[in-house]
Amino acid sequence: MRTQLRDVRDGKVLAWNSFPTSASSRVHPARIMDKLNLLGAPIKRLVWIDADMYVRHNIDELCELPENIEFAAAINAAGGRPSYVWPSRFTHRRLPCVHGYNASADSKRYTFLRPGELLQPHTQCPFMLNSGLLVLRPFSGAAFERDVVQPMRSHAINTYDGSDQGIFNTLLYGERRQWGDRWAVLHPRFNVIAHSRFHAERHWNGIESTVVHWTGMSGRPWNLTSRASEATKEAAKEWREGCGASAAGQRSGESLTSLMKTVENL
Repeated sequence: MRTQLRDVRDGKVLAWNSFPTSASSRVHPARIMDKLNLLGAPIKRLVWIDADMYVRHNIDELCELPENIEFAAAINAAGGRPSYVWPSRFTHRRLPCVHGYNASADSKRYTFLRPGELLQPHTQCPFMLNSGLLVLRPFSGAAFERDVVQPMRSHAINTYDGSDQGIFNTLLYGERRQWGDRWAVLHPRFNVIAHSRFHAERHWNGIESTVVHWTGMSGRPWNLTSRASEATKEAAKEWREGCGASAAGQRSGESLTSLMKTVENL
């Protein structure tokens, strides 16, 4: 990857180190927490996209969010409906919320909604945000150590789902309220789970998915499993015809599947 980026003008490749503390579980390996290094990256602002996401349309608008938004992500909606977390249960398993969901706002094209603009007060029933795509302003080195690394080492903050996503949501909604009201919810089109893409788009009045995300047991677009749904297979076909074909052309003589497996394991 360094070789590929060495010709980028003014480009800088940062070393990707293991997060100083682990929170491994039966489901996730210890290195699942490495994404938390983003919170201490020496960058003014960043847009993070997981390697198993496919960008279908321009996302420049994510680089143009107001300066006072320090954290933004889309609602986790694996089944076309959002997941919730209880405010008092951030150190335990995720629990569903009993409140209903009104998707009328999502049928309108927007980039983000601030906390006060959400249809349902996030203090009553917070939406779980998916950490596959993030817009964030990293902390200073000292703040990263004080607010993230040390609290995790002492178990003052925990992940309720065994992954980095649990930590990001805990920092956002937990007692610390790390970002105060300086955060926003992105339109779900920026993080659409592959198997529920068409279900979601039917409610959006012609708005298409901007970024598609492969999660769960269906595998990745370069290595689908037997459990992949028809919608997931269709999304993977689009990936192969677009992103996959382009990457294969740029790396002739090398197996695209092998390349993507390598990226996935970095």
